[in-house]
Amino acid sequence: MQERTDHNYIETYTGKRFWPLNPIAADVDIIDVAHALSNKCRYTGHTRHFYSVAQHSYLISLNVPTHYALEGLLHDACEAYLPDLAYPLRGAFDGFAEAEEAVHQAIAERFNLIYPWPKEIKAVDRKITRDEARHMMHTQGRYWPGSTDPLGVIISHWTPEHSERRFLTRFQQLIKDRKVHDPWHIEGRVKEWTANG
Repeated sequence: MQERTDHNYIETYTGKRFWPLNPIAADVDIIDVAHALSNKCRYTGHTRHFYSVAQHSYLISLNVPTHYALEGLLHDACEAYLPDLAYPLRGAFDGFAEAEEAVHQAIAERFNLIYPWPKEIKAVDRKITRDEARHMMHTQGRYWPGSTDPLGVIISHWTPEHSERRFLTRFQQLIKDRKVHDPWHIEGRVKEWTANG
C-alpha cells in the first residue's frame, strides 16, 4: 500500500480526501459514490447516448436476488474512485487489479457487504451487457464474444441527475436492513438530499 500523504489523494465531490492506493472504509461516502457513478459513462463513452454506471448499477440491483440487492447496487462502486478500464486493457497495467481489489474491499467493509461479489451478481452483470449492447451500441452487440442470453431489460435515457437520485433512493431503501457504521451520517443526508432534490 502506498503511504497516505498530502500529495497522493483525490478530492471527492463532498470535499473529502480519498487515497485510491491506500483506501480505508471510513473514507467511503455514498454521496460521493452516487455522484461520481452518475457522471461516468459505460463502455468508455461509446454509447448512442449517455448511460451512467449509476443507472447500470441500479438496474443490476433490481434484477439480482433480493438479499443481494445492495451488493448489486454497489458492485461497481470502486469506479467512483478509480477509472474503469476497457476489457482489452484489463491485465495490461501492473498493479491496477490489486488497487481495484483494495477499493472493493474498503467499500464492502464500509457497507457491510458480501464480498467477493456473489456469483448471482456476476451472472446478471454479464446478461445485462447484452441488453446494453442492443439499446446503446452501434452494432447492437452482434459481433461481441460470448453466448450469454440477455437479461431482457429496456435501457432508457437517464440524465446524470436522474441517475444520482434513483441510485441514492435505492440505497436508502436497501440500507435499512444492514448494520452499517455511519461516520458521515449518510442516512440523514440521503433523506435530506432526496427531500430537497
